[in-house]
Order: sequence, then C-alpha cells, then structure tokens
Amino acid sequence: MFNEVFEAVAGISIEKEPCVLPGYARFKLSGQVYPGIMEKRHASVPGVLYRGLSQSQLHRLDQYEGDEFLRELVMVRNEQQRYYSAWVYVLQPKYTNLLSQESWDAVEFERQYLNDYLANLHRQNY
Repeated sequence: MFNEVFEAVAGISIEKEPCVLPGYARFKLSGQVYPGIMEKRHASVPGVLYRGLSQSQLHRLDQYEGDEFLRELVMVRNEQQRYYSAWVYVLQPKYTNLLSQESWDAVEFERQYLNDYLANLHRQNY
C-alpha cells in the first residue's frame, strides 16, 4: 500500500519498514486500478510493514479493503532477512476470477492513478 493511501485510510502516520511477502504474487484486478494478491510459489510481493497498529486502525483498514479481501496473518521478510508476522489482505478465493495474469505495476499506478485515487478516498471521508 502506498504510504499516502495508508495514512488516509488508517488516519495516522506510523513507523514503517520495507519488506517482502514471499510466496505471493500481485496481479491487476479486472476493472480496477488497485491489485489483488494471491498465493503463488516462487513469487514475492514488495511492500511495507507498518508497526504498532491499534485495533481501531485495523478495523478502518478492514472496512477499506471490503468483502473481496481477507486479512491473513503471514510471514514477511525485511531487508536484513529477518522474518516477522504481519497482517496482509489477500483476495478471497471466490474472487480470484477477477484477477488477470498481468502483474500490477506500482510505478504505473503512482504515475497514472494515485492522485485521483487519493482524491476519491478523501471524498469517501478517509
């Protein structure tokens, strides 16, 4: 998740650290600008580990992610090769038909969609 999106949704700025989610892949979702992730051997997804979230902040994130995604406890790896337990939102199996086989490109999202995406979040009172 982009830091600006996280801060808008969670309502805070907190400690974060670059990490990788091994055993998962990130794909474009049909008709959406945001991705979905699912398990995939020999793949990995770069991301950010946010530390110190409260239950109310997790609840805000759960609401934002909606019914298409499940919050699952997984292991992520930081740049020093240490593993940590972390919550991640995985596309529910009943929605995997919405995934394309095309990888989602964070650079493309940031360049083409991030500003409009953030404006839409603010309109939704995030």
